[in-house]
Amino acid sequence: MKATIALGVCLLVVVSRDPARTQAPISLPEKPAKLWSEDNAEFRAAELIVMVQQDEAEAIRYLETFRVKPKQPEQNFMPEGATKAIAFLGAIRSVKAASVLCDHLIWQRQHDSVVGPRLRYPASAALVQIGTPAVPRLLTQIARGDVDIKYRQVALGVLVDILGKDSVQIAIDNFKITDDDVDKIEGRKRLESFKRDFKTLYAPPSKQL
Repeated sequence: MKATIALGVCLLVVVSRDPARTQAPISLPEKPAKLWSEDNAEFRAAELIVMVQQDEAEAIRYLETFRVKPKQPEQNFMPEGATKAIAFLGAIRSVKAASVLCDHLIWQRQHDSVVGPRLRYPASAALVQIGTPAVPRLLTQIARGDVDIKYRQVALGVLVDILGKDSVQIAIDNFKITDDDVDKIEGRKRLESFKRDFKTLYAPPSKQL
């Protein structure tokens, strides 16, 4: 009987030390690759907001998950996490984020009391912070043509803030379309139309005799 018990104890010890049967402790990564995906739905919104204010790549990737309707700006109200991500990318002057910020230029804060384009459209403020590196991407978006009059107006305001009124027309004239997805002839026509918009909105008032 004692021999049987001893043998059982030995087998128990051997089995418990078998690496194949030992389970490693499960731990979640400190920074998941896609914090906002369905696979990581257990993370709270507060943790998401913290993440997109600390990591440039994560903030950009988060914004890329949203589909903005350029011709339906009234439907483009952003969640708090997106507002924080855009503010962060502007604060660090993220050149890498220029493309996604142009895509989200007329994405609005969901507050009726917010007035002024820089507050109403956070991406416009972020692009101004990035400065001249954002200009080619913004003009490419205009040349592509899938934008409405509101987008063009906000884009002009961004260009004026970055370049100054005296340099906007020069920048449009000198810009060369390099995006293969944009038709060069039609793109140039759209840029010329964009320049006419600038003259209409920013030309000095004519002197009255």
